[in-house]
Amino acid sequence: MERPKPDEVVVGDFVKRQTAESRFSHYDGTWDDLLNLVTDNLDSAVEGVAPHVILVEVPRKGFWSSVVQLERSEDLLTTMEARRPEEMPVLVVTAQGRKVEAWHVEIVLYHHSALPDLDEGWGIVSLNASPNTEPVPMDPITMARNQLEKEGGTKVVYSSEEWAKAVWFWARHARVTPTP
Repeated sequence: MERPKPDEVVVGDFVKRQTAESRFSHYDGTWDDLLNLVTDNLDSAVEGVAPHVILVEVPRKGFWSSVVQLERSEDLLTTMEARRPEEMPVLVVTAQGRKVEAWHVEIVLYHHSALPDLDEGWGIVSLNASPNTEPVPMDPITMARNQLEKEGGTKVVYSSEEWAKAVWFWARHARVTPTP
């Protein structure tokens, strides 16, 4: 895997849905601050789930995780949502609550060959902020979208162990729908 050069990295449109008001993990700084943080930490880049995906570990300061462990009394909210207009809606389960300080953060970058809205370089597509020191497993619905090559997915074949770990984790965790 060839690491991107700092001037080849941009903040993609998809990551901009990850705000304090969203059900996704977010960063307190500006998009320019995020870009600088990523480019300053490119030496930590490792290959992600496919050759056109890299993960850049960054310091956790200023990042908030939307992932919470479920308790027996959680009120869960379910909706059917599509991430983008061209994608099929899928089941989304969230719990009401508050985001927590992140303990581990990986930034996901995609090569322009996998991003229809990027002509060159690498785009930041996701902030993966974990509530503990280990990365959060990919959501099984995202894994299915990828492996089945559904619209918006990245062709990847996962091992049975990767599937089992993801299903087990997400059977006990959910993203939060922020409450004031």
